[in-house]
Amino acid sequence: MGGGTGAALALGDATSLSRIAPIVWSGSFRIEVNELIQYPGLLDDEFDEEPCASIEDERFDQIYPSKVQKLSWRHWTPVTVAVEATKLLVTEPRTRVLDVGCGPGKFCLVAAALTDARFTGIEQRSDLVTIARRAALKHRLTNVEIIHGNVTDFAFAGYNAFYLFNPFEENMFQRQKIDSSVPLSEALFQKYTHYVAAQLGNRPIGTRVVTYAGTADEIPACYDCEQALFGGDLKLWIKTRDGARSIYRRTT
Repeated sequence: MGGGTGAALALGDATSLSRIAPIVWSGSFRIEVNELIQYPGLLDDEFDEEPCASIEDERFDQIYPSKVQKLSWRHWTPVTVAVEATKLLVTEPRTRVLDVGCGPGKFCLVAAALTDARFTGIEQRSDLVTIARRAALKHRLTNVEIIHGNVTDFAFAGYNAFYLFNPFEENMFQRQKIDSSVPLSEALFQKYTHYVAAQLGNRPIGTRVVTYAGTADEIPACYDCEQALFGGDLKLWIKTRDGARSIYRRTT
């Protein structure tokens, strides 16, 4: 785990993006993130285009070490997507959101800067956990928690919203893996996917899940897709009926 992989992203004009002046994150991180997302076009009502490497991401990613920045275009949530996912997930200030496979915490950090909801990320790569924790501490985001661990050792009770950016695809497409620090296999993909589906199936009716990219194999049959953005890559799922035992969703 560690963010997503296999997302429909384009690198864009890397040459022009590389000339962007560095941001000096010296003031209020919340204010600066809110200013960052006000660039024209970022919050348009229409999302027909696939998100790509953008000025917003180049600027935001400067909070990370260079090795993490280089992985952003494929593995970390684009700022544009994080903004819309936050809107879909957070229905009240007391919302508790779990990001499965949070990587360096990019979604959690953006979302925590935009709302008063609480965001928890779980990540099994210790170096990414350290990077995410340092970023949250440096920028005084007290509504972010990053947990080091494997998702199968973590219960979903206590959370009422969940974010999944294709967290287990590395196990199926290892050429796109982040690194070699964790075991990867098709068997693990099945194990993780089934575990998450079972945990989500046990959550109460009204639970909200947002998936980005991938085939949403982790979403149980008791959830319905209520909204889709970015050409269908970003989906909101809501549990609409009981069915903890019916964890498999029929795909077409």
